[in-house]
Amino acid sequence: MQNIINYISDNQSTILVIIIALLAGSLLWRMTKRVASIILSVAVLLFTLSLFGVTGNDIRYVVQTGWSIGQNMFQETKDFFNGMQDGDGAIHSELDLSASSKPIEISTEPGSEAVVHFINVGQADSTLIQNGEDTILVDCGNRDDAALVIEYLNGLGIEQIDYFVATHPHEDHIGCAGEILTNFEVDTLLKPDVENDTACYRNMMEAAEKNNVNIVYPEAGETFQLTQSSFQVLGPIEIDKEDLNNDSIVLRYDFGETSFLLAGDAERESEHAILDAGFNVAADVLKVGHHGSSTSTSYPWLREIMPQYAVIMCGKDNSYGHPHDETTSKLRDAEVELYRTDENGTIVFISDGEDLRVETEF
Repeated sequence: MQNIINYISDNQSTILVIIIALLAGSLLWRMTKRVASIILSVAVLLFTLSLFGVTGNDIRYVVQTGWSIGQNMFQETKDFFNGMQDGDGAIHSELDLSASSKPIEISTEPGSEAVVHFINVGQADSTLIQNGEDTILVDCGNRDDAALVIEYLNGLGIEQIDYFVATHPHEDHIGCAGEILTNFEVDTLLKPDVENDTACYRNMMEAAEKNNVNIVYPEAGETFQLTQSSFQVLGPIEIDKEDLNNDSIVLRYDFGETSFLLAGDAERESEHAILDAGFNVAADVLKVGHHGSSTSTSYPWLREIMPQYAVIMCGKDNSYGHPHDETTSKLRDAEVELYRTDENGTIVFISDGEDLRVETEF
């Protein structure tokens, strides 16, 4: 017995290494069996699905749809907590202009050209359309973008807005709508017939009522005529209050022979419904839906639009991974010239009714 004790005492390090090796080997064996079990389970699942005619594309669509639902839930949660933080529904009258943006300096022929500004508001949307005295603002970014967007408009000498289009009631599209409706003379607010219980939505509706703004819920196919241009609402075809992205107003702006299609956050379901309705979606410039998410810009949609240019509005290094590789790959295959606010900053298109030119912030 004493010999055993002496041996253990003299060889403690060797024995410890042997024990650790045995434990590691046991753990590795268990992990190997678990991985093998997972691989076998996945193989059996795929084989079973194939017997029922389920393809890889079907599985991929389900995964992408689930990811989209998760993104929507995250946005709804973000909107909700923003509403909790600003529960009184107050509109901010004191704005910090220190982080705001000035317009790109461009040379245009007043009244004879249309200018479309894709304003860099990070992971959000805001598009300004100008032609002569006519002004359309489509979305206005997040609630923290109020100072930026207001100073951008002020820098262009804008005091009055003919149409403010709130494509859908997510915070990254209508976050500072209350401030826009308060600081500018807005004739008409266009919005889908859907609500959202958030502070930014309540601010928008209260500001519209307080400032006597005409509220219109446009129907698909309705056309709005301006002095020298017009825009047509293409969607949504139907309202689905469970999916605010697909409730987005999709519109096509026409000036002369040039056209711009602004897709809001519409996803493939809305895209297909618009195509099935037979609307003309052909456009020179496509504002890509949902910040370049793979849930938008389906092949049939892109094939019918056949744009020369595309714009993706997204924030640098955003947590969603926008734009997704699937989307940029489709645009590249279609030989579409792509501009991105995370890479180019604010992007401005100038149309003389026949030709387009582009200016970028950087």
